[in-house]
Amino acid sequence: MATTLFSHVYMEFDTDRDNYCCNGVLNTGESVGFCKYYSLDPTTDVVYIEYIYIHADQRRKGYATQFVEELQTKYCLDWDHSFTPEGRKWYNALIDQNVVDSHIISEQSQYV
Repeated sequence: MATTLFSHVYMEFDTDRDNYCCNGVLNTGESVGFCKYYSLDPTTDVVYIEYIYIHADQRRKGYATQFVEELQTKYCLDWDHSFTPEGRKWYNALIDQNVVDSHIISEQSQYV
């Protein structure tokens, strides 16, 4: 089975946050996608996922969850809870599988 390798790249400071990109590549050299995330306060280890993009031929194989797990090894993840309908289902599955905590479910999300 192929192993996913992750590389983190600082992108830029934009208005009020530091932006990063995490690329996921299989040990076979094939890209699975990337994750954009950001930090609002560089003095803490809290980051927010802006979005995760998985290539169409790599979807439904657990790679988005691997990005979350990778970020959790380095940072404390917080969520703004702005999800697409599909993203909300995925996030709820992460809670059900104890991948993430359900400590705060935002009532501001339109897809609760």
